[in-house]
Amino acid sequence: MPWKNRYIGNPALSGILRLLFRTNISDAHCGIRALTRGAFERMKLSATGMEFASEMVLKAVLLGLKTDEVPVTLSPDGRDRPPHLRPWQDGLRHLTYMFLLSPTWLFLAPAAALSVFGLVVLGVLLMAGGQEMAWLGGLRLGDHWAIVAGGALILSVQIGLMGVYAMLYAYREGLRQPTPLARKFLSRSKLQNWLGAGLVAMIAGFGWSFAITAGWVASDFGSLHAIRELVAASTTFVIGAQVFFSGFMMSIISGNRHSHSLAV
Repeated sequence: MPWKNRYIGNPALSGILRLLFRTNISDAHCGIRALTRGAFERMKLSATGMEFASEMVLKAVLLGLKTDEVPVTLSPDGRDRPPHLRPWQDGLRHLTYMFLLSPTWLFLAPAAALSVFGLVVLGVLLMAGGQEMAWLGGLRLGDHWAIVAGGALILSVQIGLMGVYAMLYAYREGLRQPTPLARKFLSRSKLQNWLGAGLVAMIAGFGWSFAITAGWVASDFGSLHAIRELVAASTTFVIGAQVFFSGFMMSIISGNRHSHSLAV
């Protein structure tokens, strides 16, 4: 086996697979596989490239199928042509495919990081009030950071909702088994709940913006120093709209049902 495959590609990709999917499989790319017909039908294999090797392992883990590893010896194949494997291109296909089957790492983890960043920065700015510079550790924050924080919050909600869509699709298609936490979430996920939460957030954001505007009018259209508050109010309204319409999207993915728990 070429050194870059043996000491870099295979160990790195197998290690990432173990991390993302919490499995102890040591070699995800050995080409010698044996599987039952029942397992084959449940996995619904569809990959069209070298990532087919990873797909079998990943879906077996996600579906809770019984797996085991048996040591084998790699011997020279004696072919009179170079192998079809393209190390960098095929390695990237394996990597992206692993993330495609892991909505938690692809969507939910970045969404959580962005939401923490946005909430902390915007919260610090709002507590500082007015046009005062705010301190976060050793960093001075001004009004422009409020816009960055608002954008991060909106993006975090959008990415997080995409992660929920991906989860719902995977459960509905039988590509993975829902965890106890996912079952609990889906049991309470109903169209009316998402619509209600979205409406509340939109009304709150609009009301906050209206109060800022009313104060500006009451001051005879004088100087307005409320960019942080206005960014927070606008962000709240936009997030409410995202949540509102996401309820419809989840119902569509769930088979046009009001209760999303039926998707599993």
